[in-house]
Amino acid sequence: MIKMKKLLLFFLSIILCTGCTKSSSDVNQKQLDRYNSVVKTLKKGHADTECPCDIKVKYYKLGNYYSYNVIIDNPKESMYNIQALSYSPEIKDEYHPSIGFFDSHPYHLVLNKIDKKQYFYKGIAISGRVYKKTSIRVFIRYYEDKDHKKMKTSYKEIVNEN
Repeated sequence: MIKMKKLLLFFLSIILCTGCTKSSSDVNQKQLDRYNSVVKTLKKGHADTECPCDIKVKYYKLGNYYSYNVIIDNPKESMYNIQALSYSPEIKDEYHPSIGFFDSHPYHLVLNKIDKKQYFYKGIAISGRVYKKTSIRVFIRYYEDKDHKKMKTSYKEIVNEN
């Protein structure tokens, strides 16, 4: 009787763990699908749209490639739950740098508000590596309200001037 109870508990724990894993992988697949959709859009090219913040790209030479940082700061309006991704056809790695797609916490930019414990930052950066300096296409999606009722999307191509 005791062995049967242990066996039953063992099977129940396996079923519960399998259920959790499936749910988690579904969420990860949705995030990956969203990420891949944005990469595809940026790869095709997209007309620049107005962006309510400053976006800069800084390059650093590292051997036979460059490291770059896309810096997003100085918001002109509130930006909650930011998702950002940078794209370059000269990418060195297998992924395009992003923030907010796979992270466990949100990123917010709000004018004159910095509180890292509540995920309000002065600015955010995404970093990548490329074989040569080219223009970097940037995607930013965010909500302009705390209640997540009004979503906005911006596209910007930062042309390398060096």
